Amino acid sequence: MWFENRLVCSFDDLCLQFATSNSCAFVYFVLNTDSNAIKIGKARDLDKRLKSLQTSSPATLQLLKAIQVTGEKEAAEMESKLHRRFTHLRITGEWFKAEKELLDYLSNLPYEVH
Repeated sequence: MWFENRLVCSFDDLCLQFATSNSCAFVYFVLNTDSNAIKIGKARDLDKRLKSLQTSSPATLQLLKAIQVTGEKEAAEMESKLHRRFTHLRITGEWFKAEKELLDYLSNLPYEVH
């Protein structure tokens, strides 16, 4: 796919340094540990978005992966393509079943932080 070589990171301080950049955005994968559902979403400020999601959720949320892209338009396009790719796993909205196909996709994403 056209976005396979983008920067991918798990949630840590290195990833957060990119979140405040005006020139990038993220597509993220967050696991709801209670429902075993994965949210595929996008954000310019990853840290702020994750805190907002956790504040509004009674369940523990865990960031599985985040893909850094060059801007909001690219993030929206990638998010949309991923939603279509995994549409058969959709629970509701941006939440998807954490089944083998999606988990395998996530495990095959590279782990690089530059």
